[in-house]
Amino acid sequence: MSFKIVLLTAALAVIVTPVAAQIPAVANVPDCATAGTRSQLEPGRSALLQRRDALRSRVAEHNGRCSQVVAGSAAEGSCQSSQGQLNQEISQYSQAVAAFNRQVEAACHTPSATPASAPVPPLPTWVSRVATTLNAKRGEIPLPFLLGWIHYETGGSGDFRAVSKNGERGYFQIDPFEWCLLHHIGEQACKTKWDRPVRTFRDPELEKGFEKLSTDSDYSLEWGISMVRMHERAVKGLKLGCDENNKPAMFWHMVKLVHATNLSAVDKVMQEMRAQKVPMDSWDSVRAYILRQDGARLKQLTHEDVKHWVPEVDKLFDAGPKLSAAFEPPATSR
Repeated sequence: MSFKIVLLTAALAVIVTPVAAQIPAVANVPDCATAGTRSQLEPGRSALLQRRDALRSRVAEHNGRCSQVVAGSAAEGSCQSSQGQLNQEISQYSQAVAAFNRQVEAACHTPSATPASAPVPPLPTWVSRVATTLNAKRGEIPLPFLLGWIHYETGGSGDFRAVSKNGERGYFQIDPFEWCLLHHIGEQACKTKWDRPVRTFRDPELEKGFEKLSTDSDYSLEWGISMVRMHERAVKGLKLGCDENNKPAMFWHMVKLVHATNLSAVDKVMQEMRAQKVPMDSWDSVRAYILRQDGARLKQLTHEDVKHWVPEVDKLFDAGPKLSAAFEPPATSR
């Protein structure tokens, strides 16, 4: 007698009883969901995938132990009990997946979403102040991306005069190390240029320009764009198969992730995804992979809290399009 449970590629299925014959796949969290919604859905999706993997392991163990059980043998009762318990758990898992998928489907159709005919919220004054200059200087860099960056880095205030506790300055909150790299000074040399205890550059010219990031609006915007381009070049060097023209949504997300962490950390994650043959064809795929990982293990691998920064990157892309849409009609924005 055989008490065998079969695992399908896309879902779990039991051939002995029909209770779990059709189990839906776990849906991806869509790009249209807000950052807040994504931060709620991603942990649930990760938990379901872990639960699925655990069930697969138990089913494989059951199949190996019970596929050739002889009727009337001492093992028959144990296998029947094991199969009944697994069927029940698979049924419960199916219900949990179906409930999660309904949440995902509703994520982009919530009653609170602004309808197309609703009035656009008042435009922050700083957006009008910077958007014209950004449009003149940004080239292929999307305006929503730059506005979202400024919104995130300044806490929504757009105050370029603010200086962070780490010494970051300007609209884009350029830190001292980045400022040094932007002047084509090597990494090791940059470490000696910044006097951390007194938060000034030992090089008077570097210090003068750095302070100007908080006093000259256009100057601050131009150097912010230069910093974005520096990270843009770094991401192109990763050869991910995306750029400003091919899979641009993924590309610009990766640019911000490299800025938030560093190139080496992101490269190690990409190498791990390649080794595991995980698709890297969208930001959704990259985000889901990182959020599924154990944070401590990932931090040990990359020496950065990459998992922490993924939802932070999403916040930029949640704010940017709203600010851009308020500044110019969709037909003319990029």
